[in-house]
Amino acid sequence: MVEDIYSKALMAVDNYRYRLDSELFRNPSSRRRFKKHPPSLSDAQLGVVDQLREHGIALVSFDELFAGRAEAEWEKAASAVDSFVCSERVRRGVEELHNEFARWIRGGCNQKNAPPDFVARQFGSDGPVDPADAILRLALDPLVVDTVNAFLQLWSKLREIDIEYRVPCHIQLRPRKSAQTWHRDEWEQLKVFLYFSDVDEESGALEYIPGSRRGGPFAHLWPLPEGRGADGYLHPPDHIIAEAVTDSDRILCAGPRGTMVFCDTAGIHRGGFARSRARVLASWAFYAPAAFSSRGGRCFHLARPPQVGSLSEAAAYAIG
Repeated sequence: MVEDIYSKALMAVDNYRYRLDSELFRNPSSRRRFKKHPPSLSDAQLGVVDQLREHGIALVSFDELFAGRAEAEWEKAASAVDSFVCSERVRRGVEELHNEFARWIRGGCNQKNAPPDFVARQFGSDGPVDPADAILRLALDPLVVDTVNAFLQLWSKLREIDIEYRVPCHIQLRPRKSAQTWHRDEWEQLKVFLYFSDVDEESGALEYIPGSRRGGPFAHLWPLPEGRGADGYLHPPDHIIAEAVTDSDRILCAGPRGTMVFCDTAGIHRGGFARSRARVLASWAFYAPAAFSSRGGRCFHLARPPQVGSLSEAAAYAIG
């Protein structure tokens, strides 16, 4: 009883602080910057923004978004990703998982001791990122950052960047937990994924319920508070989703190498399991200045100061 009262009080305080930051302190200046320097969007960018507003999710090919210079940009990014995939860190991770899998089989396949879901990340939490890194430069490219800002209607902050290699485990050994269960993140953020491998259900593709973001037909399902839940996430029980959402009402964000996914993660979504194939992708998370996650600063740090003159004003703001 006391814990429930405390949780509700904390949520009320969070909501109040969020509204102050959103309307008075943190977001207004970034909104003014956006209105003063409205981006000029290509047809592909406009298509992404329209899909996001209608569904909360948008898939577009890298070639379409970066039309005219896709080959050169892809070559630089793919080279960086390939270097990571072939790195000692990934090799050790794959070997570690295979060893644990063998031990699990020898031990009788007890579900409680199933091998963990292993993901190798290039940067992780607070990893150093070179300002010239090809994956960072893609995030700050006007074709990406302007699309994000046009959806959020403000100048956003880039808080997360990574390259991810999810090791396939051949069969689904573990129950769903954390990000692999249906959940919402907080308001005023947008996550972007770029596939460097073919991604489908067998490699752990993201699942999303279109129309579950604010204003959509499924927004009422386990609604997100104005600020955030007391634990920062909201995980509705599976039966809530199963009873209200049919298979045809959700989408699997599958796509070939070169697919980009723009996702409003305040909508209901969940990750998958890599079973027969590895999943390789780059990811970026953009947040409004008022978002609670923005308060802790970036989840990476720059290895050296960037050459600001080589960035657009919106891009410089994103990493400033």
